[in-house]
Amino acid sequence: MHLIEGTHKLKDLIAAQASVVAHSKNVAATVSGSTVGSGIATMLEWIPTDIGKLATLVGLVLSVVLIYTHVTQHKARMALLKFELEERRERKGRLDRRDDQDD
Repeated sequence: MHLIEGTHKLKDLIAAQASVVAHSKNVAATVSGSTVGSGIATMLEWIPTDIGKLATLVGLVLSVVLIYTHVTQHKARMALLKFELEERRERKGRLDRRDDQDD
């Protein structure tokens, strides 16, 4: 039983760390720079064409994943801010109505 709990904790830890890496701007910059670098190196024939094409493909896939992750995170943040704004407006409206009733 303890081994299963430990495995679940390890999975949660790995998922949390993967999320941190996926949301890192440094990782995004490194991936995009590596993709551009491998493409240029392939065009200049500094690395074999097959390896360059594979590296560029992997970089493009990682870039798409990072872009999707950042857009999803931005949408979630905007939804939370919108919810908090609506909540504050409702609270202000209740306070204003209460003040009007007290007068």
